[in-house]
Amino acid sequence: TAAGILGFLWRGQETRWARALLLTWAVSLYAIFTFVVVNKQSRYLLPWIPILLLMTAGGLVALWRRAAAGRALLAMGMLVLLPVTGLAGSWRTADRGEWNIRPLVARLEQELAGRADLSRKAPMLGVIPDMREVNGPTIAYYTARQELPVTVVQLVNRMKRHVAINVGLDPFDRDDFYQAFDRYDFLATKDGANAVPPWEDVVPGMQAYFEKRLAEFELLGSFREPDGSTLALYSRKRG
Repeated sequence: TAAGILGFLWRGQETRWARALLLTWAVSLYAIFTFVVVNKQSRYLLPWIPILLLMTAGGLVALWRRAAAGRALLAMGMLVLLPVTGLAGSWRTADRGEWNIRPLVARLEQELAGRADLSRKAPMLGVIPDMREVNGPTIAYYTARQELPVTVVQLVNRMKRHVAINVGLDPFDRDDFYQAFDRYDFLATKDGANAVPPWEDVVPGMQAYFEKRLAEFELLGSFREPDGSTLALYSRKRG
């Protein structure tokens, strides 16, 4: 990929308009995701993949046309061998441990099955932690797989007004965690490390707010996490 991109920038003279377009595309995305949406999670790098692929392909074509046959064949051989050398060792990523999302969802499913008072509405589950392993979308994925009739809320998305930097706007102008606290039927919490930038102050603040009102909730289950913290599921007390 690096060789193709360098070749595109160096040798792609006949494609200068395409080069200008792709470079403008790349710089625009960099500006958007650096200054407009301040979030460096890996999924926000995906818009660069089509650009990199196009630049790589253009560079390889340019090098092929300009290079002598022997050097071109050598380069092609190296490109073929690179993926093979990458297979050394294990192709699997390092095991990050069991973060107990499925047991938490199983406990929620068990609770919902015995709650006649929730049968006429879609209960709300607020997820306080927002980190790589434990977050609202992950829990929502497993609840959807079990087809649970529950609305999972990634609470940091309701707290964008509480961070100093611009993390995007809430187009629906929804109430934040504190304003809507009484509407949550369930809460998922995690002590210890429980947030990624820029939520390092927001998430602990929500956790502390909840802990001051712990008497309003019943503990349904707690799970020891690989980092030594505790993931917990709470239900608002009835009556």
